[in-house]
Amino acid sequence: KEVAGRTVDLAGDGTTTATVLTRAIIVSCLEGLESKEYNINELKSASKVMLEEILKNLDSMALPINNDYNTLRDIAIISTNNDVEFGTIIADAFQMADFTGTVKAEALPGVKDSVRQVNGLELKSGYASPGFLKSGQAQIMFNRCPIMIFGDRVESIENNLIIFKELINKKMPLLIIAKDYSNEFLANIVSLRTHGNAHVCLIKAPKLGSQGLDQADWLENLSVMTSATIIGETYGLSPESVSFDHLGYAEQVEVSRIQTNIIKPKRDVKRIEHRLEEYEKLLFSPAYGDMKKAD
Repeated sequence: KEVAGRTVDLAGDGTTTATVLTRAIIVSCLEGLESKEYNINELKSASKVMLEEILKNLDSMALPINNDYNTLRDIAIISTNNDVEFGTIIADAFQMADFTGTVKAEALPGVKDSVRQVNGLELKSGYASPGFLKSGQAQIMFNRCPIMIFGDRVESIENNLIIFKELINKKMPLLIIAKDYSNEFLANIVSLRTHGNAHVCLIKAPKLGSQGLDQADWLENLSVMTSATIIGETYGLSPESVSFDHLGYAEQVEVSRIQTNIIKPKRDVKRIEHRLEEYEKLLFSPAYGDMKKAD
C-alpha cells in the first residue's frame, strides 16, 4: 500500500509493477537474512549501490519527450489502458500547461471528461509530519483555506494561540508555510490536528537556487501570489500581532508527502505588478549580467 502510494505521488503510474517488484525484493532479502548469507548492514549498503546503478541505467534508456505533443499523447493512451479519448485529454492538459505546469485529475461523478485551466502554485515540499494525515489518507485536502507564512524560524506556538483558537472555533482549515521551525512547534501543531481537531498542516518553505532569487525573494513572491503577509521580526510583523488580515487564501490546497498544490490562490494584483517591475529592472541591470557570467 505504501509503495503504491509513493509511486502515484512520484510517477502517477506503474503502481502494480512497483508493488510486485517490492514484494519480490522483500521476499528475497528476508530469505538471504534468514540463511545468514549476509547481514542487515551489508544488505543496506548493497541496496544503495544497486539503486544508484538501476537509476543510471534507467536514465540512459529514457527518451525525452521534448514537448512533443504526439509522443506525449501516445504515452498517455498507453497509461490509460489504450483509452484514446482519455489519453488525448491528458495530452491536451499538458499542452495547455505548456508542458511544465502541473496537471491533476479530479473525479466528478456524472460529469463528462474535460480539461480546464486554473491558476495555482506547486511547491516541492510536502507535509512536515504524517501526523497531519487522517486515518487512511494519502494526502491532505483543504477547501477555502487560509495560508500563514513565517519568514523566520518559528520556535513556539504560544505567540499565535489566539488566531489558532479562532480558526478552530470557526472550523476553518489552515496551511502553515515556514522557513524553519523547532521540533516543539511541529509537535504542537500536530497535537492541534490530532487532539484539538484542527484542520491544519505545516510544510517547510522549499529552498530555491541561484539566478538572483534567494529564499527571501521566493517567500515574498509566495506572499504576493496568496495575498499573505510574511510573519517574522525580520519582516516587521511579530507573531503576536498576527490577525486574519495577514493570512493568505486559496480555494483549494492539496498536500502530499513530497509536494503541495495551492489552487486558485487569492493573488495581490498590485503587488504582482510591482514585483514584475522589480524583476524587469534586475534582468536589465549590469549586476545581473555579471551574476550570470559567474554562474
